[in-house]
Amino acid sequence: MVVYLLALVVASIQPRPAVAASDPVIVAAGDIACNGDQRASQPCKDLDTFELLPSAINPDAVLALGDLQYENGLYDDFLAYFDRSWGRVKDKIYPLPGNHEYYDATCSGSRACGYFDYFNGVGNPSGRAGDRDKGYYAFTLGAWRIYAINSNCARVSRAQGSPQERWLRQDLAEHQGMCQLMFMHHPYVASTAISPIDGRTDTFDTPAVKPLWQAFYDAGGDVVLAGHSHLYERFALLAPDRSSDGKGIRQFVVGTGGKNLWRLATAAAGSEVQNDQAFGVLKLTPHPESYDWEFVPIAGQSWSDAGTGQCHPDTIAPDTTLSSGPSGAFRSTSATFGFSSPEPDTTFECSLDGAPSRPVLLPRPIQGSPRAPTPSRCGRSTRRATSIPLRPAGAGGSTPCPQRAASPLTVAPPTPRPPRSPCRSLLRTLRRVRESSWCASATPGIQRPRSGSPTPPARRGSSRAGTERRPCTCASRTPRATSPEPSPTR
Repeated sequence: MVVYLLALVVASIQPRPAVAASDPVIVAAGDIACNGDQRASQPCKDLDTFELLPSAINPDAVLALGDLQYENGLYDDFLAYFDRSWGRVKDKIYPLPGNHEYYDATCSGSRACGYFDYFNGVGNPSGRAGDRDKGYYAFTLGAWRIYAINSNCARVSRAQGSPQERWLRQDLAEHQGMCQLMFMHHPYVASTAISPIDGRTDTFDTPAVKPLWQAFYDAGGDVVLAGHSHLYERFALLAPDRSSDGKGIRQFVVGTGGKNLWRLATAAAGSEVQNDQAFGVLKLTPHPESYDWEFVPIAGQSWSDAGTGQCHPDTIAPDTTLSSGPSGAFRSTSATFGFSSPEPDTTFECSLDGAPSRPVLLPRPIQGSPRAPTPSRCGRSTRRATSIPLRPAGAGGSTPCPQRAASPLTVAPPTPRPPRSPCRSLLRTLRRVRESSWCASATPGIQRPRSGSPTPPARRGSSRAGTERRPCTCASRTPRATSPEPSPTR
């Protein structure tokens, strides 16, 4: 018996279990160190917030959310004040510049020289704070991809199509499937607050960062951290238009690093929790599929906020490659396909002859059925069950997968079925012969019909509806039998 097979291999990423013992701990806050002139008139609790780091939390990473050294981010002030407090864990700090870092006028163009000299080394063009002309960068921590964004638009553009926005979208695309955190100085949305110095009411709401928020949202981003507003806020999941959205981004504003606290005036829409009474830091514990948060106040203060959030489900298709197997029409009583994915925690399913997809427990024989010559097809799917055709390795540039990851799928001949009634079989054969004279334009072995051939009407309910058809005659009109439904794999 000759068996013609149509194979569809799909892959999906399964949720990874949390590994609590190895999950990192992150601490974040902004608006931190006063200079000497301010220490007599301001609370200046940067030493108190620092004490939380080595004693109460001992984090793996410290995200410094800008305005790290007041008033003008001078290099000498960084050495004299910031270095005495948070600078003692400098090797764990991932910084970004705030507006006060760019007030440094000791170098032409207000290029935040003191900030970059302190974190990158004097005169070094690049380092822990990123490139001097950019101030944005990304890194991986545990199962998360983390983005440091420069939100100072007068210095580095944050507009749609800007180098920073294009870089962000590209890096997000290159790290699909990971949980994602973005931190910047200016919050996209913030409540109005009252200054403790001169009593003015101000808002730190920054709609100009929307293009970056949009890029992050489009990629399924999870958490945004910001400073600038000298209080603590936690927001509901928000879309780029600032409406509540179950697929949106959760923003935390943590401007409680030590400089001073502003008094809340009017809570912004979407703001779920506000605190204008306690200095402290945000502690985040990122897990492979979720995260825990806790606001930790300084000694002597008791206000706190804690909870758990879920990363957005991964809807990005895993890369799947055929490493071996027949292509095009083939004649055989069995077939073996090799396929793999470079992404971890990927599982495969296979479907033959349009049957429901089944998990592949390798090696596993799959029943086929006799049918007209058809090409073998493989593809990949996401959790949305979208199929994308792939070509075998070596045909059109597909990349062969590592040998260690290859997974063979064996396709065996079908189990013989009992004979049907001769009359019924004849009627079905005639019907299939008539239908087989109209083939999809992509079917191998087709021939153009003689001119003047009539075009039959489309059949209602046809599974081929929506596919472009061209009148043709098939090279083979072998009747197709339907294979028995394979039993579910346990």
